Amino acid sequence: MSTTPAAASSRAGGGRRARALLAVLLLAGWTAPALAAPRVTVTNERLIINEMPRGFANVNLTLVNVVTVKNEGDAPLTAVELPLAAGYQGLQFPQGGGDYRVGERSFTDPRPLAPGEERQYVLTYGLGYPRLPNFIERAILHPTQKLTVIVPAGQFALEAPGLMKMGRRAMGETEVEIYENMSPLSPAPRFELKVDKGDRGISPWFWAWVALFAIPALGVAAITLRGRRYRRSGPAGPAGPAGPHGSSPSRTSRGSPSSSRRTSSSVTAPRRSPAS
Repeated sequence: MSTTPAAASSRAGGGRRARALLAVLLLAGWTAPALAAPRVTVTNERLIINEMPRGFANVNLTLVNVVTVKNEGDAPLTAVELPLAAGYQGLQFPQGGGDYRVGERSFTDPRPLAPGEERQYVLTYGLGYPRLPNFIERAILHPTQKLTVIVPAGQFALEAPGLMKMGRRAMGETEVEIYENMSPLSPAPRFELKVDKGDRGISPWFWAWVALFAIPALGVAAITLRGRRYRRSGPAGPAGPAGPHGSSPSRTSRGSPSSSRRTSSSVTAPRRSPAS
C-alpha cells in the first residue's frame, strides 16, 4: 500500500507537535503517574536482650523483638516478612493471627497489609554463644525509622553502626540501659550488633557485707591466733643475772643445797705423806 506525500507530511507534523507538547509539560514540572505499589516501613522496633541461665551454650540470650510495620504505599502488600537473627532457637509468636511461615532467617505473615494499615508483631527467641564478645547477625528488610535496644544496666555493652547509648532508665523495679539509632536504617542484607560484657561494677551490698561480717571475722581470727601462741610459749619468768658470756645461768648451774652437799661429800681429801 503506497503512502501519498501529503499523508506522510501530516504524520510527521503530528509527531513533532506531540514531542513539543511533551517538552512543554516536562518544563512545567509534569511527571507521568507512577504505578501503584506498596511501601512498607518499620515505624518503630524495640529489641530487648536479656541473659538466661546456662543451657545449650555458655552464654544464653533471650531476645524479645517488638516490630511495628506500616504500609505507606497505595497498594496492598501481599505478605509481611520480618528478619530473624542467625542461629535463633525456640521461636515464639502470638497464635491465631494466620498461617505464619518460619524460615531459616525470616518470619512471614501471609495476611495482606492494606495501604495505610499498621500492624505490630512480638517475636521471642533465644541465642547461644560460647563466649562474649559475639555478634547478633540479621538483615534489615525494610526502611526502619527508629530502632531501640534495651538491656539490663551493667550486664551488656552494645555496638552497631549508627547506634548510640542514651543512658539508664528505670523500668518498674529494673534499671536498664537504652540504645537508639541516630538516623533511619536502610535495607541491608547484613546488620551486626556486637554484644560484650558490661561494666557491672561492685555492688554496694558487697561493701556492706565486708563491713558487717568480713572485718569482724578477721579480727576474731587474729585474737584467737594470738591466744594460741601465748598458751604454747607460756608466761615469761624474771630474767636472772647474766653469765660470764652474757647469758643467764641455767637452773642446774644455780643448783640446790642438797646437790651442793652431795658434791662436797664426794670430794676425797688429799692424803698426808708420813713425816720423814
